[in-house]
Amino acid sequence: MKSFFVCIVVVLLSGCYPQEITRLSDDKSYAYNGGLFDGCKTGKGTMHDVAEQNQAAYKYVADYKEGWDKGFETCKSIPLSSR
Repeated sequence: MKSFFVCIVVVLLSGCYPQEITRLSDDKSYAYNGGLFDGCKTGKGTMHDVAEQNQAAYKYVADYKEGWDKGFETCKSIPLSSR
């Protein structure tokens, strides 16, 4: 059920992120894709925004951590005028 929820969230948020982030990969897990979106949301934020991160998943789920790191790095490099 949690996988279904993550999938729905990913689909709903797909219009809010750069094209690199909106493409889902069949060879990546739901945890990776969830981390990718959370990391991107955090990377696009300002220093006053709260980080979007499931801390338990980041600590214990390698796929989530890998996706979060990738999303953060990709989206923090987007110029502020494009956010």
